[in-house]
Amino acid sequence: MISSRLSAPTRPVHDVRSCIVERVWVETPVDTDGDGMADLIAVYIRRPLACDDGLVVPAIYVADPYMLGCDDDGYAPHPTDVELGGAQSAGTGAGDTTAPAGRGAEADSPAWPDPDPDPRARFGAEQPSPAMARGRFRTPRGTGPAHRLAPDEMPELECISDYYAFYNSCGYATVFAGGLGTRGSQGFNDCGSPEETAAFAAVIDWLNGRARAFTNPADGIEVRADWASGKVAMTGKSYLGTMCVALAAAGVDGLETILPVAGISDWYRYYRCNGLACPALGWQGDDIDLLAAYCFSRERDGLDAGARRRYQVHLDAIRAHMDREGGAYNRWWHERNYLAHLPEHPCPAFIVQGLNDMNVKPSQAVRLRDALHGRGTRSCLVLHRGDHCYTHDLEGNPVNGYAHRWLDHYLVDRSTDIADIPSVLIQDNLDPGVWREEPSFPTPDARPLPEFARADRTQRDACGVIADDVDATVFRRDAPEDSIGPWRDELILADPEPRHCLRFDTAPLTATTRFGGTPVVRFAASFDAPAAILSVMLVDI
Repeated sequence: MISSRLSAPTRPVHDVRSCIVERVWVETPVDTDGDGMADLIAVYIRRPLACDDGLVVPAIYVADPYMLGCDDDGYAPHPTDVELGGAQSAGTGAGDTTAPAGRGAEADSPAWPDPDPDPRARFGAEQPSPAMARGRFRTPRGTGPAHRLAPDEMPELECISDYYAFYNSCGYATVFAGGLGTRGSQGFNDCGSPEETAAFAAVIDWLNGRARAFTNPADGIEVRADWASGKVAMTGKSYLGTMCVALAAAGVDGLETILPVAGISDWYRYYRCNGLACPALGWQGDDIDLLAAYCFSRERDGLDAGARRRYQVHLDAIRAHMDREGGAYNRWWHERNYLAHLPEHPCPAFIVQGLNDMNVKPSQAVRLRDALHGRGTRSCLVLHRGDHCYTHDLEGNPVNGYAHRWLDHYLVDRSTDIADIPSVLIQDNLDPGVWREEPSFPTPDARPLPEFARADRTQRDACGVIADDVDATVFRRDAPEDSIGPWRDELILADPEPRHCLRFDTAPLTATTRFGGTPVVRFAASFDAPAAILSVMLVDI
């Protein structure tokens, strides 16, 4: 067999209907379920039929803990209609003082509310080491081909875009893994942890000949990825995009670039704000322990009594370390702050983010872009006007073409021209068909706005009193999802001085003004209770 490689620019010349679809189990370097063996994770591969004739191809890799189903029935949010107080009063939690002994526990750690500008000064910048497998790695009993899946054997993968088939037609392999604790895999999932990162990284290691994969979990027949060029890109939205950032922070050899869409770069800032629980809009009561349990689809395969006991201990440890009541930024959260662990030369990144995303907020993408820029790493930041969504189907968008050339450049041929791909691409808020190219974010000509004023007083003199009385609004405790929209409209459009909020207006703008960058609000306040939550909204009315 004579091997051949793709040439750029790649074109849709391969028949997707004839693609090879197969499944292997990749051996990870961790033993998270404590059974004495290195955990195996199921990996699904779709690659051009021409690989049978020697075509060597790069891989687009999606790490998707949702893809094999989730536990909707067992999802029970934490109570939120409660009075704040105690340790949460100023984000001064007890850190890990109640956490089980082991990685992440810091009995002598003082409180640590929100991260410092550089939390590495406290917890270090070195890549956190996963708890490596205490048990045995498997000894292969031989080698053989992966089992090719018939159409009725391939499970329906959730949260996987149909757009990946386009790249199969262009000669790319697509690789999908649910990871630890998902259906068909071993181990226990632990959102954002070094163990999760190491397990997903093992797939890239296998594609580069540094890790083993097997035809199934029992027979010990090793499968080699002789069709793979070793060049890998990661992509995906939300949790999937987050894993792109995690592996980029780990500096996995062979990961040439990432294309995260609405990915988290710091889990603490996703779930906490100044020591308080602050989940995504529409997910009140959510927290990282619930996400871990939600993604534990392995339970559908059945667990013996020992594994179930060990999983409960594992879940209890997550709840102790996450410190929901105290809200502290501790070493456990620091391990999940990928910005603090980026290598000196991270891989390039094509970052896509919705400016109206109230799930993974734009600051996650902007801070990632800033961190990469500070290391001299090539990146493209795409800011669209949508919410928590892909951009594949946006009519007339230039993103698909840019992403295709970006992949060709980093995975197929470095001579593929991407010089015209801007550093920042922003969808216009008035005309969604217009995309503005900028050299930076905010733009170089951005200037601070004048201070805000309230009525006929200057901002410096502005003051007022707020009564925390949600019952005085249209918000309904018994129907939060139905009433949050009217509540928001009332907050913005009603009497400018209701007693449950304060409103500060600028003077009318006399010229076209473009707001860019990140707004900063500074104020002094006092409370007549042990704890309070203050939120600020910038609104163009």
